[in-house]
Amino acid sequence: MKKTKLVALPLLAIPLTLPLISISCIDVSSLRQRQNVRLLDNSQKKTITDAFRFELTDQAKHMDKQEWISYWNKIRREFGNNAFILEGIIEGEKNLKFNEYFKVQYHKLNGFGSSHKYKFQLDMKNDIPIIKYNVLCMDLNNKPEFSKDVEVQLSSQW
Repeated sequence: MKKTKLVALPLLAIPLTLPLISISCIDVSSLRQRQNVRLLDNSQKKTITDAFRFELTDQAKHMDKQEWISYWNKIRREFGNNAFILEGIIEGEKNLKFNEYFKVQYHKLNGFGSSHKYKFQLDMKNDIPIIKYNVLCMDLNNKPEFSKDVEVQLSSQW
């Protein structure tokens, strides 16, 4: 009986020591991947900035300014700055009425060697709608790389 207790004793110690061993392990591969992430250079930032367009549709240009301003303010009130919903609205997927008033074109953030995404905010300055965007590096826990405010392009009639 004593021999079985002596054999069983080390087996009981294994479950107690495994958590300590696993806590001390570091995932070196993920650290290396993070070190190899390249942030956007000035040329890539310029490409993104130059591709961003925010303007009124032809339909909105022939409407009363207060109609599309009212709609813009309604979206801002309803959705605040919920980045997920705003991205869907700006892409024209979540709110088709948005496409009746506004056209937004932007770079899809592909081909840069690391994963990026936009974070959009809607604002208003001097009765002019503004889309604020931040470009975030997803490979670095959504680290902000740069931001820009883009006013809707208005014709001289406004």
